[in-house]
Amino acid sequence: MGYGAGKAGPKGEAGEPAPVPAPVPAPVPAPALLEAARAARSALVEFLAEEDESLLEDYAAGREPTAERLRAALRASTLARRAIPVLCGSAFEGASAALLLDAVLDYLPEPAEAGCPEGLPAGSGERRLPLPDEAFSALVFKTQADPHFGRLSWARIWSGRLAAGDRVLEAGSDRTLRVQKLFSIQAASLEEIASAGAGDIVALAFGSPAGRSGQGGGAQTERRPGGTGSSLCDPARPILYEPIVFEEPIVALALEPRSRADEGPLLAALAALVEEDPSLRLREDRETGRATLAGMGELHLEVALERLKGDFGVAVRAGAPEVAYKECLRRPGGGRVEFDRDNNGDILRATVGLSLEPGPRGSGLVFEAAPGLKAAAPVLQAMRRGVEAALSAGPARGLPVVDTRVRIEELGLPQGRKTELAAEIAASLAAREGLSAAGTLVLEPWMRIELSLPEEFLGEAAAVLAGRSGRVESIADSGGGKSLEAAAPLRLLFGLAGQLRSATAGRTELQVRFLRYEAAPPDFSGKRP
Repeated sequence: MGYGAGKAGPKGEAGEPAPVPAPVPAPVPAPALLEAARAARSALVEFLAEEDESLLEDYAAGREPTAERLRAALRASTLARRAIPVLCGSAFEGASAALLLDAVLDYLPEPAEAGCPEGLPAGSGERRLPLPDEAFSALVFKTQADPHFGRLSWARIWSGRLAAGDRVLEAGSDRTLRVQKLFSIQAASLEEIASAGAGDIVALAFGSPAGRSGQGGGAQTERRPGGTGSSLCDPARPILYEPIVFEEPIVALALEPRSRADEGPLLAALAALVEEDPSLRLREDRETGRATLAGMGELHLEVALERLKGDFGVAVRAGAPEVAYKECLRRPGGGRVEFDRDNNGDILRATVGLSLEPGPRGSGLVFEAAPGLKAAAPVLQAMRRGVEAALSAGPARGLPVVDTRVRIEELGLPQGRKTELAAEIAASLAAREGLSAAGTLVLEPWMRIELSLPEEFLGEAAAVLAGRSGRVESIADSGGGKSLEAAAPLRLLFGLAGQLRSATAGRTELQVRFLRYEAAPPDFSGKRP
């Protein structure tokens, strides 16, 4: 039996995951659907026959191709990027996952066919071959909390081989990591293995970082090694792959433990969730002790709550989902602090001057030192932590302040102990002073709304959107009906799907996705309408 690491899914008698029932083929229901299915299948065969001579001969002769031949032809079209297989299913049904995995095997390229992605310019733009005798490289696409190792990093090996005990470089952070254990992934269980090669998906357990070099003139947020999006490679042959980009969360839940005894386990479980899923964000109010978890939507947060209960056994009270608002600077500002305090016999002294200015939307925090100002990397990292703490609660509504450029204009640190702590506290105070001087605006998420519907319901749908401050941006013909694109603030879209179904007799297809953040109106209250 393999090393059990997964907690998802029901358990059988011996603690193993319950088997997923095999999909059961069923006839297409209703004569109308059967005719539509036959027409769609005929169109698929005709499309595939355009690139397959033997299939074309059968099609011209009226011979029905076998399922195996159709799968082979569809796979060839998929690899040629002429076709994109689309499957219907539900994440709540085990059979749907089985069908999806079968389709991955049937239609998607094998490692040797897909090749390796190109390294970023920082990695010299190199493209490696997906072969075991190439230099090792891999990309971490997921992390998972683990009771034995603290955390496991799930990685796709792009090239070369990896063995337990090897040392690998985390490109972009200059950290050398030792692979303590290596596991193959077998459903919800992990099987310890000695080595793996190109094309394998494995779970890695790391020891402590073996080395690290800081960079002067800037600092980066401290994060645990081997996190999601990390490029791992042979230290002698560095390569950096494009990292995974996660959208900003737009819906948030306030969470509280059901009892004082649950407070510590809740925060630990939330930290593990956020580390496993970087599209989640966690913010803790130091004054009230309340935690706020933000995600990509209500379903995303519902799944997180279920995991808190089922995987971590934490009892929690959750508020109603609310929009995740933010703040941004109104104008440039600055702050200067001369910090001097006795800390249990240690005198903490630091002089810090900062300038703050608004950055482009989506730029995040840019933290830098003025030209000619030099400081040790640990001091810069400590100052960044202080600035981040100050930006976590803006002066307007106590919301996170985003898209800010912070520059160190002045830094004075006497020789002595705990200079990093003094610099962190002084930087936080100076940043708060700068925030007060600059002032902030509240930002709210706007969503892109895409509708597909019969033309006779176009007016009703447009009226529904107008009632929610939606701006219609385009209307076009689409498949015998109309497609409509609009934009609207997220706070006005709760319940939109139900209202559209009622207004259009249930004949509207709706897609809503994040578009951008915009300044909230002056009369903004932050409450749902």
